[in-house]
Amino acid sequence: MPQAITILISKLFIKSILVFQLIFSFLIFTEKLGENISKYSGNNNISVYDTVYLSLLYSPSIVLVITPFVFLFASFYTIRKLALSQELIVIKSLGVSIWKILKPLSIITISWGVIVVFIFYPLSSMFLDKYRILQSKNHDNSPSINYPIAGNNIWLISHISATEKYIIFANSLTKKNNNIIFMNNISILFMDNNILKQMIEAKTGLVQNNILTIENATIKQINQSLPYKFDKLDINIQLEQKEFLSLLSSPDRVEIWKMPSIIANLNLVNLDSYVYQVYFYNTLTIPILLLIMLFLSVAFATANNRKKGELLNIIYMILCGFLLFIFINIFNTFGNNGVLYPIIAVLIAKILALLFAITLLIYKEGL
Repeated sequence: MPQAITILISKLFIKSILVFQLIFSFLIFTEKLGENISKYSGNNNISVYDTVYLSLLYSPSIVLVITPFVFLFASFYTIRKLALSQELIVIKSLGVSIWKILKPLSIITISWGVIVVFIFYPLSSMFLDKYRILQSKNHDNSPSINYPIAGNNIWLISHISATEKYIIFANSLTKKNNNIIFMNNISILFMDNNILKQMIEAKTGLVQNNILTIENATIKQINQSLPYKFDKLDINIQLEQKEFLSLLSSPDRVEIWKMPSIIANLNLVNLDSYVYQVYFYNTLTIPILLLIMLFLSVAFATANNRKKGELLNIIYMILCGFLLFIFINIFNTFGNNGVLYPIIAVLIAKILALLFAITLLIYKEGL
């Protein structure tokens, strides 16, 4: 394909992506701002600035979710604009097939997907973490606890009674063949009705037979200035999968390069890591998802040129996009529940969806 045509199509495609991304971002920010204004309107501790700031922190996470649909509309607009201006006919008359036109568009799509995975997703995770911390502070006056999320960190929950529990944090773990787990830099929070009552800190500890043993522990009661020490302390460890995941919140708080260590530590203490694995592999395969949207949109963009037919094509395109998302989410559920290995569930769904989009394009081009 002539270089001038490649540059023309590439510029139009990139411009379309940016325009649709800005439009969707503005709509999402406006919707979230309205929601926060309604939520905090009676809270004297929350200023207008705080409301806007919270909305800005939350918006990137939603913008990333709708990025595939940004590509769906941007690709459709690019091809339709070329078709309506007769440029597509001229390009095809030069012997350039739709597949050659798709080559630069695919390169841009994959490159954009890589940028999303390794730049925008980590930024979104950071902003979302700040949003949830600030939101937690604004909902109650209890001491705020920022649970750090890093590659070697792990959290354990041990229930003492219906209302009392220990939340145990350690920043590194090692497991021996005799099933003894060694922990370093331990912090233990004693909670009663989700209110922090006591903090315990120790340099090291070990877990054997569901008992955490720490020595030379420093214990500090909340609202008391002076800490006191224990030579030795045993705490019963009962891992609670559901509450563990609730404590960590959703995987979107974890930066992409820290996810493998989080998964490894979950497996180390025999906790289910399927949800995190599915999220991790879905994030890495975002370029494939954007390619699916590209091929799907081009399949409908090259169809009927009549206004009535064009409107139907847009409706069918959006419908197919949502159906493919549902299809992918079904396989994600299989991965989350361990029915399929997470990486298998994610790859099968994406590959089948991509094959469907390519087949649809071949069929439409053949009409």
